[in-house]
Amino acid sequence: IRPTNIYGPYDNFDDERAHVIPSLIKRAVDKADPFVVWGNADIVRDFIYVDDVIAINLWFLESKKSGIYNAGTGRSESFNTLARAVIDFYGHGEIRYIPFPESLKGSYQSFTQADLSQLHAAGYQGKFRSVAEGVKDYLTIIYKNITV
Repeated sequence: IRPTNIYGPYDNFDDERAHVIPSLIKRAVDKADPFVVWGNADIVRDFIYVDDVIAINLWFLESKKSGIYNAGTGRSESFNTLARAVIDFYGHGEIRYIPFPESLKGSYQSFTQADLSQLHAAGYQGKFRSVAEGVKDYLTIIYKNITV
């Protein structure tokens, strides 16, 4: 499978290139500056929770089908939605909007959304978590080790 933006427990929080979700969580835990969102939240990605990717892989294993398939939710959600889910879980935080950096215009991927037509045609009918659902699951798991 060819997954989109995977997130879930045990993402690396310390890597400077960490996925956006661990970065947001670290900010919430550290009670750092506000979450910074470029533009007015018009950057959207197809975020898929790691358990949903595992479910797809297990389905392929059991169905004995093979091929190259997109693995995402088939819907794009904004970084704003992502930040709001982290804030809602922890009960604190704020979002600050800044202009999109000129240096990244034309080279930054601001939209992803997986085309799942082949995956569905192969017979996969699993449901995918929304960002709000996935972030809640994610944070519930790691909350035992990281509290604010």
